[in-house]
Amino acid sequence: MNRGTIYLHYVDKYDLLDKCIEAQLEELLEVCSASDQEQGSIELMDSFLPVFQYFERNYLFYSTMLVNQGTSYFHERFLHVILQGLHEEVNIDGAINKGLNKDIVIPFVGSAFVGLVEWWIKEGMPFPPQLMAEHVKILLGRHLL
Repeated sequence: MNRGTIYLHYVDKYDLLDKCIEAQLEELLEVCSASDQEQGSIELMDSFLPVFQYFERNYLFYSTMLVNQGTSYFHERFLHVILQGLHEEVNIDGAINKGLNKDIVIPFVGSAFVGLVEWWIKEGMPFPPQLMAEHVKILLGRHLL
């Protein structure tokens, strides 16, 4: 593929990068959505394994995005996608979160998840997806139920 072909579809290299990021994050949302639908009433809490398997399959993309200069831009986009998904999942009416402000709980939980995923990827995935999913289920379950 030559430069002319690329510029037929993208304004510049930043537009191309933005479209790649958008495509990856859309795929992540699809994985999350499919996992939620398969789990039925258990929803988010048992859908972490397919999500961590997705990150494992896409390690090259995510590790590249997290170690290069575009890290803060990608981090913000990644966090935004996670926060959007959490708005539907965080239960403020349940006993564990009763009296807490959803506008505080959601950024707390979202930042924790994104931070953990970024650490896991930057460290070369030192633990298997199954272990990560189990731990995240327990840790986030304390804030989402």
